[in-house]
Amino acid sequence: MSYWPRFIFPMALILLALIPVVIIIAAQIKSLGTTRKYVVVALRTLIMTALICALAGMEIVYTNNKLAVFFLLDQSNSIPEHAKLAAVEAVRTSAELYMNDNDEAGVIVFGENASIELSVDERLGLA
Repeated sequence: MSYWPRFIFPMALILLALIPVVIIIAAQIKSLGTTRKYVVVALRTLIMTALICALAGMEIVYTNNKLAVFFLLDQSNSIPEHAKLAAVEAVRTSAELYMNDNDEAGVIVFGENASIELSVDERLGLA
């Protein structure tokens, strides 16, 4: 799990080259005291950086290794009992073969009365 920035319009980041110009111009202000001048330069630089990032369409992207899967089981009366048991066994086998420790799985049973038999969990507990 990690966070990283992504830009929709990365060409707008060229405008970051203007930040030294803003710092130089702001540093030449003679009517402010030293502390206020540093605060003004810092705020102007921060505001300009935020505006450029907004123009570039900056997004913070969150990546995750976790996978959540729902298995759908048809348990209607039109399905023979041996096919229902085979479907449950296929779900169990798939979960054991392909699920990692980070993955989660659940089971949705549909037929006459659809229901969520097992909600998303790290362990798929089919009986």
